[in-house]
Amino acid sequence: MIVDSHCHLQMEDFSNDLPSVISNAKTEGICSFVVIGFDLESSIKAMNLARKYEFIHPVYGIHPYDTNKYALTVFKEIEDLIAEYRPIAIGETGLDYYRDYSPKEKQRIFFNEHIEVANKYDLPIVTHIRDAFDDSFRILKESKRRRDILHCFTGTINDVEHFKSLDMFFGITGIITFKNSPLKEVVNSIPNNRLLIETDSPYLSPVPKRGKRNEPANIVYTLMTLADHMKTDAESLESLLLKNTEEAYRFKFNECKKRT
Repeated sequence: MIVDSHCHLQMEDFSNDLPSVISNAKTEGICSFVVIGFDLESSIKAMNLARKYEFIHPVYGIHPYDTNKYALTVFKEIEDLIAEYRPIAIGETGLDYYRDYSPKEKQRIFFNEHIEVANKYDLPIVTHIRDAFDDSFRILKESKRRRDILHCFTGTINDVEHFKSLDMFFGITGIITFKNSPLKEVVNSIPNNRLLIETDSPYLSPVPKRGKRNEPANIVYTLMTLADHMKTDAESLESLLLKNTEEAYRFKFNECKKRT
């Protein structure tokens, strides 16, 4: 029984066939979906999906690239959402210096604001970090955060060593299935009890689905690749990943208990 620990089922990419996407995923053994907000609208949509489906769990936040759309008053609206329907985490937030879509300083301000909200409501944080691992580590360390989630981890072995000191969890995506992916080497340095698995649907389709819309059912390709790489069987890895995901989100995915 697998939890897709990070997906975006609220996006328009799934507007025409979400029931069949969910059905396909269930057939493959995906029991729960963590649907991540990346701006205010998508956070509201994540909440609405959670109201409709008991196996969908929402996360509210503003992606680093979307910080340019908002003033800090948006956090009052995020808190209103929390009061209306409690999420299982705050995010996705963090720093992304890969493209110049939002000023770095504003990204850092918003990252710290997300941390304040997470501290206030005692929730974990889902981070999005790209080409900004040093600044992100500094912010998390200075804020004394621990046991948060590094979504779609693409850092180096040195980055793993830094974030291990904060007891972070590392989300592994379909990138690990790509030919010559450096993640195959890096993942060996991640403690087994800190591994998570995710699709980031509709992005990052794994081999052999590259070039097509990603969906939660495709997580099985990532699972099999990771199991082969770790020299373990898929069922044992599923049990490990479910335990890790519950620890990371501090949440019991009760719909996933049928086989455990």
